[in-house]
Amino acid sequence: MHETPLADQDPDPDLAGPRREPFVAPDPLDQDAAQRMALRIIQGASQSEQALRRKLLRRGYDLEVVERVLAGLIQSGVVDDRAQAASLARRRLGRGYAARVVRRELRSKGLDAALVEEVTGAITEADELEGARRVLEAMPRRHGEPVFHHRSRVRAALQRRGFSLGVIRAAERALEAEASGEPPA
Repeated sequence: MHETPLADQDPDPDLAGPRREPFVAPDPLDQDAAQRMALRIIQGASQSEQALRRKLLRRGYDLEVVERVLAGLIQSGVVDDRAQAASLARRRLGRGYAARVVRRELRSKGLDAALVEEVTGAITEADELEGARRVLEAMPRRHGEPVFHHRSRVRAALQRRGFSLGVIRAAERALEAEASGEPPA
């Protein structure tokens, strides 16, 4: 008979797989090692200055070493918060997210509030309306017509993407007018 391990027992160490120990800088003052680590982190995904600082400090590098490494990476253009913010904002807006969701995501990545406002400040209600329309157009259709009879689901989906109720209603009206052949109001 096969015995099932009890919840309070440790699992079989042979089945658990290797355990990863957190990386700790062998020499917290080694600027070259910190630079290599920073480049390795950036290779996985672009990082804001603040996020990269936090990751290097968490790995045990000295604050002064981290600041020198960051200064060099910023000067060489490898770390560029403005370019990262603009790129992320374009991708999210292109995928149908509202400006307030984009702002929240940029701030969560450690980008400066003034930079976030600069990058997203030019987004108009017309831009958001177009984004909401694209999302609505991509929603399921029955017999070639958009599914509007599930308004609460459609609105909930758009609200999760950050659109205001006013933008959602305007997008719905525009698509309903197109579907019925009427000119948009």
